[in-house]
Amino acid sequence: MKTVAVIIHARKQSTRCPNKHLRDLGDGNTLIDIAIDNVSKLKNVEEKYLAAYDEELKEKAYGKIDILHREYEAVAPGNAHHSIMYKHLNDVKADFIINYNPCQPFLDIEKLQLIIDWFKVTTHESAITVKKTRNFFWTQSKIPANFESSDRLSTTSGPFLYEATHSLVMYKKDYMLNNWELFPNKISKPFPFRIEWPEEELVDVDTELDFKLVKLLYKDRIRHSVKSWGNLQDDILKNTLAIDFDGVVHKNSKGYHDGTVYDDPVEGAIEAILKLSEKFRLILYTFKGHPLRPIVNGKDGIQATWEWLEKHNIRHCVQDIVWGKPNAKIYIDDKGYKFENWDKTLKDINETF
Repeated sequence: MKTVAVIIHARKQSTRCPNKHLRDLGDGNTLIDIAIDNVSKLKNVEEKYLAAYDEELKEKAYGKIDILHREYEAVAPGNAHHSIMYKHLNDVKADFIINYNPCQPFLDIEKLQLIIDWFKVTTHESAITVKKTRNFFWTQSKIPANFESSDRLSTTSGPFLYEATHSLVMYKKDYMLNNWELFPNKISKPFPFRIEWPEEELVDVDTELDFKLVKLLYKDRIRHSVKSWGNLQDDILKNTLAIDFDGVVHKNSKGYHDGTVYDDPVEGAIEAILKLSEKFRLILYTFKGHPLRPIVNGKDGIQATWEWLEKHNIRHCVQDIVWGKPNAKIYIDDKGYKFENWDKTLKDINETF
């Protein structure tokens, strides 16, 4: 099993948004406070660090996580070479490093823990969190990078590229110290495993405008009024249907089988999805989305499910695919049970089993 050090890299000398890590978000909390608190709660990690030069940042970490000292050249405005920026890794004992982004205050700590637990046991030596960015992209040579002439320009169902979010970046310490790069990134060599991350958690503070947005979202998140919270809940419950994928949309007649999304649609499922999407926001939930599920043919379960939807021309009908239980007005599930009262529930279960 890998030994891992989780490291927060922070500096005051950010060019586009100076001192962003130490600014008050509205309740005395700061970006660096949130990041340190999250990292301090992580389990199954050998070392936890704040890598910083500025004493104001280091004071935030004392008694919570350890400190790696960085020279001024490593945090000065601009982008120092990795041999300067990551020189402090020589003081880390663990074999693998996980960079934790302190500029994204809405990352889910439970998801972070799941990914770290996975990385500890996987054979992959590098990984990075990504999101799908849908648009038309061209290379510097003006050659289409991700689309063909018949593709439709759409930010919801059009062509996409994977964009690094830098929420977590995982790499081998010795590779960095010997090559001064995070990982090889060529088709012919090992390249980072991609971990797709929910976009709603990826508000990243790079600019002054970003900070203003985060401050508003942070205030809204922690200080919902009874009315605003009720309105939000009512809107979700009114407009969202949650649909189990396996056994309801996808036949799944052989169970897990070979790990692919192999089967035909359940009879009537395609027509029903098309019809329901005209009125409701549809979310599919599936155990295929478990983050520790094996990668099959280079795809995780969520990616494979999206491809199945695309194959059957209903990808545009579905807003999201998740594992676990999403918030919704109605759950459509072949294993579901409609609760009315506990007397009837206990009787039905006893009679069934």
